[in-house]
Amino acid sequence: MGTSSITNKRDRRKRLLAYGVPESFLDEVDNPSSLASIDRFCIYPDWLYSVFEDISHYDSLAGYEITPIADHGWSDFSAVVSSADRTGFVKFNIESSDKFSRYESSFERLLAHILIQFFEAPDLHLLPVEELSRIGAKLGLPKSDELFSMLEAASAAGQDSERSTFEGDDRWRKATFDLLGY
Repeated sequence: MGTSSITNKRDRRKRLLAYGVPESFLDEVDNPSSLASIDRFCIYPDWLYSVFEDISHYDSLAGYEITPIADHGWSDFSAVVSSADRTGFVKFNIESSDKFSRYESSFERLLAHILIQFFEAPDLHLLPVEELSRIGAKLGLPKSDELFSMLEAASAAGQDSERSTFEGDDRWRKATFDLLGY
């Protein structure tokens, strides 16, 4: 089994900014305040470091430095994984940590996935889409309003939407993210 290293806490913010994570996102994650409606779904808890210590031996992470980003609820959390020749924004699930999705080198794609998760969450879907769009913009996602308009249109189409299957949803996300320039 391989090993990985974890960015120390005092260097975390500086590293994430260098990787292109918006300062507005880090401000909210590190000190949740004005986004009280989602703060429990997008926070930086200290326990995140112990989670990464527990999974740092996984072969899929061998040779990478892990820089924790945030906890997104539902056992999901995100990080930047980097090596000498590769960097990616990833979303992990505690219950299946060895399987993670790499979202290339774009933080915007990762954030868009997280915001879609907010849109689909039953207790957050009660928020007006305009509020979710405002939250996305405040967290640093360009064209957040367009993303949520497209999500609403796809949801209104129901079973006729390309998003009605896992494969279709993956295609829809890729095409939408490409269209929005993420």
